[in-house]
Formats: sequence, C-alpha cells, structure tokens
Amino acid sequence: MGCHKLIFAIHWANKPYAGGLPMHSTQSVDANMEYSLSDRKRVYLVCRPIFNGGLSKVKTAKAIRKTLDSHKASLSPVSPEFSYEKILEIVQHFCTVGVFESQARADAEFADPSPVQHDPVPKLETPKASTAESVKSPLTIIDASQENIQAVEEEKPAQPSSATDDHGLTQAAAVEECCFDFATKWFPEILRAKDWDCAVAVELTTWPKVFKGNFPKLPDNALSVPKDTLQHIFDQLPELRHTPVHRVPITAGDTSRIITSALSLAEALRDDARSAVLAELISEVEEKAKALGQNITALEARTTLELEDIDRARRELDAKERKIVAQQTVEDRECRNVIGSVLMDSVRKVLVDD
Repeated sequence: MGCHKLIFAIHWANKPYAGGLPMHSTQSVDANMEYSLSDRKRVYLVCRPIFNGGLSKVKTAKAIRKTLDSHKASLSPVSPEFSYEKILEIVQHFCTVGVFESQARADAEFADPSPVQHDPVPKLETPKASTAESVKSPLTIIDASQENIQAVEEEKPAQPSSATDDHGLTQAAAVEECCFDFATKWFPEILRAKDWDCAVAVELTTWPKVFKGNFPKLPDNALSVPKDTLQHIFDQLPELRHTPVHRVPITAGDTSRIITSALSLAEALRDDARSAVLAELISEVEEKAKALGQNITALEARTTLELEDIDRARRELDAKERKIVAQQTVEDRECRNVIGSVLMDSVRKVLVDD
C-alpha cells in the first residue's frame, strides 16, 4: 500500500505546474497549464512594469487585451519567440491569480515545482558552510539580478561610442554652419577681416566671443531670443565640441540634451533648415535609446533565467555534498562497530584461553 502511495505522489509531482496559488475555474488558467515555468517567468519580467499600480488589479479579458495592445512595443523582448495569444493567455492567468498585485503571490507562482528534498543528516563540521541556507525566493533572485544589471547599465554609456561620435560631429557641423551663415548675413566684415571663408575655418568655441563683440550691430529682429539667453546657450558649446573631438562616452540622455542645446541655438539664430535637421536628429537618438532599453530588458530576462539555473544547480550540489558526508559518517560508525566487536571477541578468547 505504501508503494502505491509513493507512485501516486511521484505521478502527481510530475504533472504540469500552473502556479503556486489555488486554481480558479477560468479558461486562461487552464490554458496556462501548458506553458513552462521558464516561459511564464520571462513574460512576467516583461509585463510587470506594465501591470503596476491600478493596472495590477485588472481582471477582465477585455481590459487585459486593451492594456497589452497599448504597450505592444514593451513586449518586443519576448514577442519574437512568443505569439501575442500566448502572451495574452499567460498574462490573463497572472491577473486571475493576482501575481501582479503582491510579491507573495508572485513568489508562490514562481516557486520551484520540484524543489530538492534534503534528507535529515547529522550535523557535521565542514571547512565550508553550506550555501543552501542562504537561498532566497525566485522573485528575490529576479529583483537582485535586475539591480545588478541596472548598476552596470548606469556605469556604462547608454550608446555605443561610434553612434555618439557620429551624432556629435553632425550637430557640431550644423552649429558651425549656422553661426557662419548668421555672421555672413549680419557682420560679414568680421569674416573678411579674419579670412574666414567657410564654416570649418572657425573653431566652434570662437563664436561666442565673435557674437558678444558684435551684439550692438544686430537689429532687434535678428534673434528670436534675448541676447542674454543666447549667451547662456553659447556657454554649452564647449561640451558640444569636446564630446565628439575627444570621443567622450556619454549616455543617450546626455546626447539628447546636447543636441537640444544645439537646436536652441539654431532656433535663436532663426535658422529653420538646420533646426529641422537637429530636431530629426533628436528623434533618432530617442528612438535608438528606446531600442537600447528594450535590448537591456531582454538581457535582464535571459540573465535572470541563467542565474536561477545556476542557483538550482548549486542547491542540488549542496544536497549531494551533505548526503555524501552523511554516508561517510554512517559507514565510519558501522566500521567502528565491526572492528570494536572483533576486538572484544579477541579479548574474550584470550581471557578464556588463560
């Protein structure tokens, strides 16, 4: 009878896992049974930022689909491998059991369906303490890995240096041409005196001094902003030149900010053509930053799964280590008992002979 119970328990443990919470009689939960724990974790990592706050409590299929439809771009880390309907079914299951509403429910949902069973063994002194005691819940591991990735992300440039250099050279050239054309229109005698016949003949950082010395010559309608504001914009030109020339790695946010300063200068000098070019450049930078963010999300999901695999293997090795040490203790005790018994028999035999 005990053998039949054991076989039934093993059969039940090997059934597909549908989460750590009680099952509800809904179609989405039944459909979710066929998806692996790994797939559901990946969908959770991508959709957790979407279903936060008030959206964490949505339950109806219509509301869930509407929310996903409005955030399709955020699903790109998993959409190449998962169909939209698969993502929708998994998210419906999450919303049904309240995974997005509470960390405890999320921990229960992603608990290991077949945790390593540890046999009770004698406590032995070993050189290294077992690491299994410090194992945290799956979702705690997820959050920790995301924090590590985020820390690395903050330390590294948000854009490849080549892309940053290209944008920096483009915006610097646009500003140089903008200043040169403005000077050609309003104080050409300065250009002739300095023998500046093209935009590249003038250092970008030279223009603030040139403009400051010729402000009195400008009519009121020459600039679209006050002269003090233009001077403030000019104060940011050294960074605009320094970044591409010295190939300084900067984030996408810094790139967008510098180009915005260049756009402000073009608008102040009423250069509509180059203003349009710089505005388009800002859009391009923001688009690349968005793509980079999506790539980071995908890397986070992949790294999290790999770290969980490592953690699971570590726990299994720890259990195996304890089992081996315990077996050694048992065999040593048995050996001592046998040898002791043999010695006692020998002593009794000697005493009897005497």
